[in-house]
Amino acid sequence: MFSVEIEYRLQNVFQKDFFSKSDSGFQFVEDERNGQMVLKFIIHNHSLCIMNLDKQNPIPFLNQQKGFYARRADYGLFEFTSDNICRLHIFEMTTTVSQGKWETKII
Repeated sequence: MFSVEIEYRLQNVFQKDFFSKSDSGFQFVEDERNGQMVLKFIIHNHSLCIMNLDKQNPIPFLNQQKGFYARRADYGLFEFTSDNICRLHIFEMTTTVSQGKWETKII
């Protein structure tokens, strides 16, 4: 699916299940008590996705003890356009969008 170098890193550098792999797409779900959002992202290139980046904190460097704690996006997706070149897609999901949030956070 990926180049030999990328596969080696996936097997030996990152913890198991750090990335989800796909060449057809992903489904992202934001489920809060106030509502639910489901996004089906169809992609036709080999891709790696970090799922629930904000909740699981799979990157230990980004924590409060190191002084880098901040809200993070929910999902980070690497779409490989060739062996060693990829596009980064960042997803921040929300279940409700009020007028105030639209004006201050989205625009």
